[in-house]
Amino acid sequence: MKFLVAFIAFCLTVIAVVYILHSSPKGAALEPAKSGVITVSAEHSESFKPTSMLVSLQFHLRGQEKNLLIEASKKSIAQLVEFSSTLNIPEDSIAAQQFSLEKAWTWENNKRKPDGFEISQSISVKLSEPQKISRFVEGIATISDMEIASISPILADESQKQNGVYQAAVKKARNKAEALAKASEKKLGKVIFVSDGTANLEPVEFSALRMGNGISQSRAMPEMEIQISSQVQMSFELK
Repeated sequence: MKFLVAFIAFCLTVIAVVYILHSSPKGAALEPAKSGVITVSAEHSESFKPTSMLVSLQFHLRGQEKNLLIEASKKSIAQLVEFSSTLNIPEDSIAAQQFSLEKAWTWENNKRKPDGFEISQSISVKLSEPQKISRFVEGIATISDMEIASISPILADESQKQNGVYQAAVKKARNKAEALAKASEKKLGKVIFVSDGTANLEPVEFSALRMGNGISQSRAMPEMEIQISSQVQMSFELK
C-alpha cells in the first residue's frame, strides 16, 4: 500500500514537471528588448525686412456728368504719377485695374431712383524702396478722392527663407531629442516620423487705411516686418 502511494506521488511529480516545461514560452529569454521611441517638438521664427511694398489705391467719385467724372479720374491719376516721380518711383510701377463707370442710385419714398453716375478705379503701386512708404502715404492724402485700401510688404527669395526657418526648427528638435536621450543614457537612432513643418509667412498688412481721419499718418505707419515661423514634431528611435 505504501509502495502504491509513493508510486502515484512520483507520477504526479513527473506530470507536473512536464507540464511546466511545455507551458513555458519558448525562446522568451532570447528575444531582444524592443527599442524605445522619443517624440519632441520645436518651433523657430525669424523676422525679415520687406524688400518692396505693394500699395493698393482706390479712386471713387459720384457726380451728374460722365465726362466730368472721367476728367477727374484722369487728373487724380496724373497727380499720382507726378507725385510718384518725386520719390523716383517709375511709371511702370503704377498699374490701373478694375475701372468702372455706372449709374448711381438713391432711395426716395422707399423707391430707388437714378442719381447721376459713379466712377471707380483700382490702382496698384509697387515701391522698390520700403523706407519711402511713409512719405508715399502722406503724398496720397493730398490727391482728391483717392484713398489707400491696403499696404502689403513683399519679401524676395521667400521660399529660400522659408526653407531656412524650417531647417532651423528641425535642428532645434534634434538637439532637444539628443539632450533627452543623453539624460536616459541612450543614443538617438533613425528618424521614424516627422511632421509637415512648412514655414508660414505672416506679413503685416494694413487694410482700409483711409485718409483725412485726423490721425497723423507718420504715427499710423509703424515699421513693417515679415515674420516666418515653422513648427515641427519628430520621433526618433532610441538605442
